[in-house]
Amino acid sequence: MKEYFAFIDESGDPNFHESASDHFFVGAIVFDKEEVSNARNKLQEVKRKFGFKELKSSKVGNNFERRKEIIADLSELKFSCLSIWVKKKELEGDWFRYKKTFFKYIQRLLHHEIYRLFRNTSVSLDQFGSEEYQESLEEYLVKHLQKELFEPDITIGNTENEELIQIADFFSGTLRKILKGDFIELEKAELLAHFKSVWNSSIVIPDGGKYLNTELFSGSDKYVDYFVKETKRYLESTNSKDVGKIKSLEYLFYTALLDPEAYVYRDEIITWLEKFDVSYSSEEFNQKVTAPLREEGQVISGTRKGLKLPTKMNDVYEYIDFGSSQALPILKRMKKSIKIIKANPNLPDVEPGMDQELKDVLDMLNA
Repeated sequence: MKEYFAFIDESGDPNFHESASDHFFVGAIVFDKEEVSNARNKLQEVKRKFGFKELKSSKVGNNFERRKEIIADLSELKFSCLSIWVKKKELEGDWFRYKKTFFKYIQRLLHHEIYRLFRNTSVSLDQFGSEEYQESLEEYLVKHLQKELFEPDITIGNTENEELIQIADFFSGTLRKILKGDFIELEKAELLAHFKSVWNSSIVIPDGGKYLNTELFSGSDKYVDYFVKETKRYLESTNSKDVGKIKSLEYLFYTALLDPEAYVYRDEIITWLEKFDVSYSSEEFNQKVTAPLREEGQVISGTRKGLKLPTKMNDVYEYIDFGSSQALPILKRMKKSIKIIKANPNLPDVEPGMDQELKDVLDMLNA
């Protein structure tokens, strides 16, 4: 089996504040194992030729002639290019504003494409965030790629420790500049000519839809296919102005996309809602969020581990077991209390004042 080496770098930034870039681009350059040595030699040759200690797209800026010459030199190598282009202003919802979660999601999509196309690949990506975050990113990517039956080999380094990330940096920066319109049409065409035969996968987000595509997760379990997509449909079609309810469901939806195994504690969502000037106590959250959403047909699994959209059958079983463990003892104790009251001739009968639906439920219980 052929072996491949992939090098990943991003251009733009994953932030959403006012001064952040309008676009975010992540690119991967994939070499055959046999080509890696040539790539290292070519990189050194280019750096000597142009007087760079480190090759970075930002150092060339909008100097088209220099960029074209460097791209032409690097294009002598044999490689494949994959990319994800995020149009941040076209995204809807607020989940993306947590840059670390957003970055993980985008990296997952790109890694999925790399391993889908090349399988036996060692991947190096540039550092992002703290050391703790890098460890969590690596663990997250390995965990989910293994679920997709890939065998990931991932290293998070930097342009000094793994110099071929510099090539990914330059190609990513160039493609981002092309896509966001930094060059006139003729210049754009000249640069794109070098990518035409090697640009194997290009994902654009959002792809004409309101929310990120869930296709990556479909098929792994019929519950993912049904519940997650049903929530997606609900979010896209609802006319509800209830910010607390909609933002809470968005939080559960994107958590399911990011990590289908993850539960979310209620207090975590309550804290998230404060960003939108929505304040709930725990009891109010149950009354105004989870209860009405469930009444509207949204299946939200709730256990001691937290809340989640069901992504496998066991999530549903755990929800049912937890609900019955809470409700049945209460109902059985209630039925026993009613029996005690009815057995005392000096006390009035309580049943005439009871809800008929409750009486029917109690009649079915063994207590």
